[in-house]
Amino acid sequence: MKPDNLLTLISSPVMLLASGHLVVDLYSGFIIPILPFIARKLEISLPLAGLVIAFTGLSSSFLQPVYGYFSDRISKRLFVFWGLVISSIFIGLCGAANTYVLLITTVVIGNLGVGLYHPQATAYTGKLKTNKTNLNMGIFVAGGIIGYALGPMLSSSIVYFIGLEWTILAAVPGIITAALIYLYLPKISFEKQSAPLNEIIKNFSTKKHIIIPIVFVIIIRSLILMAMSTYFPFEWEDNLGQSVLTVGIVMTLFSFLGGTASIIGGSLAAKFGERKILILSFIIPLPILLLALYYMKTYLLLSFALYIIGGAILESGISINIVLGQRAIPMHIGIISGITGGFSWGIAGFLMFPIGILISNYNIYSVLEYILLLSVVAVILTYLIPQEIFTIPAENTNLKNT
Repeated sequence: MKPDNLLTLISSPVMLLASGHLVVDLYSGFIIPILPFIARKLEISLPLAGLVIAFTGLSSSFLQPVYGYFSDRISKRLFVFWGLVISSIFIGLCGAANTYVLLITTVVIGNLGVGLYHPQATAYTGKLKTNKTNLNMGIFVAGGIIGYALGPMLSSSIVYFIGLEWTILAAVPGIITAALIYLYLPKISFEKQSAPLNEIIKNFSTKKHIIIPIVFVIIIRSLILMAMSTYFPFEWEDNLGQSVLTVGIVMTLFSFLGGTASIIGGSLAAKFGERKILILSFIIPLPILLLALYYMKTYLLLSFALYIIGGAILESGISINIVLGQRAIPMHIGIISGITGGFSWGIAGFLMFPIGILISNYNIYSVLEYILLLSVVAVILTYLIPQEIFTIPAENTNLKNT
């Protein structure tokens, strides 16, 4: 590929937004493999460690519809740029926190930055002038999933080779990516959406028969993924004797394959139908992930492989859910992007605290087994999404360079 063509590809809006998504979600998954080490350093219990993940969900995800509300009213790249800057600096400080309060502070502020990025970037991706909406969204989501993979790899490598107090080094890619976005990402030129709040509520109410099942499907998917990502590392490190680096590698492979599956899922949706791919993304992983649990104590390498494959297939339907939400409420694309791409995940994150309590009182195997069985509920809810929303509309949005 010629240098000019390579620069054009790298500086294209889709690639810039996907790269930003990769980096910002790197910080979203950063703390997962090192949380057991931080917990031991600060002498906190498993439920309190789960509460850290709950605060992550609260700060990065619950406020995303609010960010989306304001991002619908501006045409600048404000949230995209500052989301990267804030998340990189504060998440980078988590390893240096020497009290539980300081840990929560870095996690909350850092994940506010993570949440700030998503609605505007997701809405921007959905508005690109192209007939490949699912593919573009698949690329964008893949960036986030791969970033979520690199986070554990980066944090575990820093802790393993340098030390827990040096996690601030992870801020470097965020600052660099923010600078590239500032220089190359064009402004959004589509019409600002400034409807009053009561009109927004009314518009959402008229589409609740579409939005509610979509949101609950996303909650179930994210609940399964977050429960596995949060509590499997504790079992691997504390009870099965695996190193933080091993856990980081497994989590990285898990999300790298998930990122690839997201792109494939977006492509297959256009070919075979969105509903069919959504349903298969729940049905196929269920037995695979149940076997990953079953073999964890006896055949750990096989369990690792099943965990990676099953989780990746489960992630293949994420971009489709986001596209369906944007299609349902195109007049409030920032808000619905905040709900489907953030708020729903925030609810799942909040549930990590009670799940941690259940695991402490029972065991990880029985609790996660029941959580995995929620896939059946997700399949039923997918059938409840009205057929009307599976029609792909024409694209009519233009972008202009700064």
